[in-house]
Formats: sequence, structure tokens, C-alpha cells
Amino acid sequence: CVWPREQVTNPQPYPRTDLAALSADVEVVDLNDRICEGTICPAVRDGTVVMYDSNHLTSTFSRSLAAYLAPVLERAAAKAPPAAR
Repeated sequence: CVWPREQVTNPQPYPRTDLAALSADVEVVDLNDRICEGTICPAVRDGTVVMYDSNHLTSTFSRSLAAYLAPVLERAAAKAPPAAR
């Protein structure tokens, strides 16, 4: 099973957030390219089921995204004041 990417993703990935109004310290992470392949979003990617239902990733697939989030979280932790770490 596959779905056209334009049906699955929102053109503005964070519709409730005014991205221009975010602090310069905020880094937005868009994982759509890791979830979808080009113009399609497959039900299975690299042997792992992607979606639990119409709008939730499976826990197994979510864990596979950790490698892409880790560098972003490490940068954020390095910038955080000592009391927040």
C-alpha cells in the first residue's frame, strides 16, 4: 500500500505554529522525507510498518527515526542553560 504524499502531509507541516514567529533558538525538525519516499508514503519502509492508523506512526518506526532526531536534541541540550540539563 502507498499513499500520495500530498494526501498525507500538510503543505505547512506545523499548521498551528507561525514558524516566522518562533525564537531563533527553536529548531523545527521535519521528518516527512524520512517517512515518505519522494512523492509516495509507503505502508512499509525498510521492512517496518510505518503507520499505526491514519495519523500515528508505529512505535517501531518511530524508534527508527531516533538517529535523525539525536543530533538535533544534542545541539539543543548543548545550548540549554545548566539548570535545564
